[in-house]
Amino acid sequence: MEIKVVGTDKVSIAISPKSGTTSILSISEDNKPKILDIESNKESLVIVLLRDVKEKWISGYYQEVRRLGNKKWPWFFIDKVQDGVDGDTGLKYLKIFMERLDDGYYINKGWNHEDDVTVFGLKTMIQIHSSDSHRFNNLDWQTSRHAMFWRYVGGSPEANLFTLINLPNIYFIELKDLNNPKFLEWLQERDEKWKEVKEIPYFNKTTNNFKESIDKFWKDYSNGKIEMLKGENLICYLYPEYTFGVNMESLIIESFTKEVQTQIDFIRQEHLRYLKFEKDNDIS
Repeated sequence: MEIKVVGTDKVSIAISPKSGTTSILSISEDNKPKILDIESNKESLVIVLLRDVKEKWISGYYQEVRRLGNKKWPWFFIDKVQDGVDGDTGLKYLKIFMERLDDGYYINKGWNHEDDVTVFGLKTMIQIHSSDSHRFNNLDWQTSRHAMFWRYVGGSPEANLFTLINLPNIYFIELKDLNNPKFLEWLQERDEKWKEVKEIPYFNKTTNNFKESIDKFWKDYSNGKIEMLKGENLICYLYPEYTFGVNMESLIIESFTKEVQTQIDFIRQEHLRYLKFEKDNDIS
């Protein structure tokens, strides 16, 4: 079972999307992970970083939505004309729309504006979340790439929390403790090579404004407060409680998120190799 890690032969940290990957890669020599067969290398300790499913998923959802503002996501409108707006202009509008989500613009002002940025941004949100077959009609992006909420280690698909729990060389800590100096000391006590690392930084934290903006977007949509969205059947797997469009896949995903969160809760409460950093920074 192969997983992606950064560290030494004796002790390393597993990487996966939206679990401190940028921070961990920054301490590697070539900014790249290495592949470790954790079943063949049973003496090699591996740290898996935990965070709540919803928190991990919204961070991945955020990054996938952000990709709308650049040409890395050309799925349905780049180089085309959408509602009279050419691709380059649309990208410009989307970039500004995403910046507004980041800075909390719509938290106070709401969504019922007729400026070009808001109109195009909302039309795009309709396109990518619509359950109507004549629209984008592809919701897979909500659970792919950075939004794979169930992947806590990169590598073999079978390397999931359920299988990792039973491996004696796997340890778990919270993502928030990644840059805790006491965690770095723990690593250094197990391999002196880690003393070459002076600190583990924390990069790319999802802004609270974005989270609040997206929360507001789906709550306002659910309550009929966004004029442009009235009558639209939208599906967001991340917010099933606020979306009217429901399909079989959304029900399965909702059940799956609960299952993964149950596994995380079990690790926190029962697992012997869950390393908890107390407020006084002692590890228990």
